Amino acid sequence: MKVDVNKNLRLNHESVKLADKKQILKNDLQAKDLKRVGNRNFSIKDLLDSLFKDLISNQKSKDMVLKILKKENILENIKDTTLDLKLILNNLKNSKLLTKSTISLEKVLLDIDKLNAKSLQKQIKKSGIFLESRLLDSSSNPKEVILDDVKATLLLLKEKLDQNGDLVSKDTLVKIDRVLTNINYYQLVSFSMGANMSYLPLLWEELDEGQINIKRLKQKRYFCEINLKLKSIGKVDLLIMLFDDISINLSIFVQNDNFLKKIRENLGLLKQGISSVGLIPSNIYLYNYLKEKKIKKEIIDYASSESQGVGISLHV
Repeated sequence: MKVDVNKNLRLNHESVKLADKKQILKNDLQAKDLKRVGNRNFSIKDLLDSLFKDLISNQKSKDMVLKILKKENILENIKDTTLDLKLILNNLKNSKLLTKSTISLEKVLLDIDKLNAKSLQKQIKKSGIFLESRLLDSSSNPKEVILDDVKATLLLLKEKLDQNGDLVSKDTLVKIDRVLTNINYYQLVSFSMGANMSYLPLLWEELDEGQINIKRLKQKRYFCEINLKLKSIGKVDLLIMLFDDISINLSIFVQNDNFLKKIRENLGLLKQGISSVGLIPSNIYLYNYLKEKKIKKEIIDYASSESQGVGISLHV
């Protein structure tokens, strides 16, 4: 999926409305100044808006922006998007404000049991980080984009709720602002890294946190890294190499020895499952997560050295 990230950010820049707040983030901000940012009354939203402004106006380099984002550890503060979306929908239903917009928003929450390649691709497209570029795309129907996009839906809901003064509306607005801040964060990181990064609101009670990274490699191959932290099992990492459009090599790193044993005992079922979706499991390797870190690093380093073009990173 090709996305013009520069075009995606252009309208976002035009919407930035921020007083410089004593020029906390100026062009001469260096690494030694980063600590001071957290000590001032400067919200995450303000910080992101300021970085958008400075980056697009060339007052800050992409490396400096990424350094500030890493230092502020913003992702740790905004990663509960799934919970916020669920609470927003619950508030709206209880206050009898269920509209087409909220119905559209409800479809954003993906159930792990219904997740497949088609639903994943659709979710990435309407995740909010591509809103501006989709609206600028001459082939897109603006009305369809607005009704289908997470960011557009949230902005419309925010406009409607701003007119109400009840407590439910105020609480919902706080949560909407948090999700919008999350989306803005991923737009900023995507632009700074030259990659596509987004959040996947996945309904899976067993999941504590997770990340999916997809890269295109040389010789028409693809690499996918899936990092999961599960409540009852611990860490599970999957490294998948797709080649010849149909064959895969799969390396599984598991923290829990009992779970690793179960995978080994049911390896035949795993191969059948992979084959059932039209892929050939050429090789499947099982490793202990803690004991085989070197092997994992070698695979990831190889994929990085072979990487081509824009990748996709999804946080779940």
